[in-house]
Amino acid sequence: MPIFTGQSTITTTRSQIDGTSTSSFQLTLHNSGTNSIYLGNSSVTKDDGFNLHTNSTLTISLPPLATLFAVSASGSHELSWMRVE
Repeated sequence: MPIFTGQSTITTTRSQIDGTSTSSFQLTLHNSGTNSIYLGNSSVTKDDGFNLHTNSTLTISLPPLATLFAVSASGSHELSWMRVE
């Protein structure tokens, strides 16, 4: 069961979190920034994304080849992640 970790700087330009896995996996995310981060597909916006509040953690299960994107409403914020396959 491989474990991968990292941090991403999330800005007002949406970006993919982590890479694409060929296996099912769990992704744990922690928003250590000062504002919310919005999660969703490749066209996510602050208006339609899942709101990951400041100092919140979320764990989700994703199928093979799934991708997750993030965007902030303003500024740049740190998002820590851990992927367990």
